Amino acid sequence: MLNMLVRKHPRVAAIYPMSVIHALDSGRFTDGQFDWVFIDSTVRLTDTQRTQVDRIARLAVIDVRDQAWDLRDVRGATSERLVTVSSQMRAAP
Repeated sequence: MLNMLVRKHPRVAAIYPMSVIHALDSGRFTDGQFDWVFIDSTVRLTDTQRTQVDRIARLAVIDVRDQAWDLRDVRGATSERLVTVSSQMRAAP
């Protein structure tokens, strides 16, 4: 499946075969890097890791448990973060 994805999107920058917890702990992803983040609800995230996931997503975090999908809209938090960063950039000398 991964090979098919890379063939479909040949300009992919990188592939990191790892668990989401390892990815969060290693700091590979930056704030607002993805539109949607899918998390299998069987993965136990700490509160800090949940916050990281919310910051990585621009629009939504989707928790999938069996056949149920729980959608968390994170657009408000993303907007607040962008305003804060923009203000900091304007204030910097």
